[in-house]
Amino acid sequence: MTIQAARKEADSYLDMAYEAFPTDPASDPAYVYADHSRGGLALYNGLIQLEKGDATQAWNGFESFKGYDFTLPERIRVLIVNQQSRAALLDNDLEKYAYCLKEGLSGAVALKSKKHFAEAYSIFQQEMPTGWLQHHKIKPIVERYQLLQDN
Repeated sequence: MTIQAARKEADSYLDMAYEAFPTDPASDPAYVYADHSRGGLALYNGLIQLEKGDATQAWNGFESFKGYDFTLPERIRVLIVNQQSRAALLDNDLEKYAYCLKEGLSGAVALKSKKHFAEAYSIFQQEMPTGWLQHHKIKPIVERYQLLQDN
């Protein structure tokens, strides 16, 4: 299978998943037994689009849960925001990245999640252009969370 065909197949399965998920998960009889939601689907949608290298579709995929009326667990929201920061970086969008970096770090702190904090920090360290460090949107976040010191 070619990469193009695999990508088309992934999009097809993603469309089927959106069709299969109920718009109101609480009304689905299997809801109490499932650990899946539109939030999880949005995460996978964005990740697939990131893998394809499409920053705009990745951002939109991560945002797709917002069109439904349900409460997204904070741990999933932070996971999405951290991955969304990668879409912002791929698109070279400093403002969106600064928003995601701040939301990812503050969400991780609120959750007391070392894993989510480490994920945001790793993306910051490995993927953010060093030229952005002194930008007025990034610098306060770096200082607040002491990102240039040993963690």
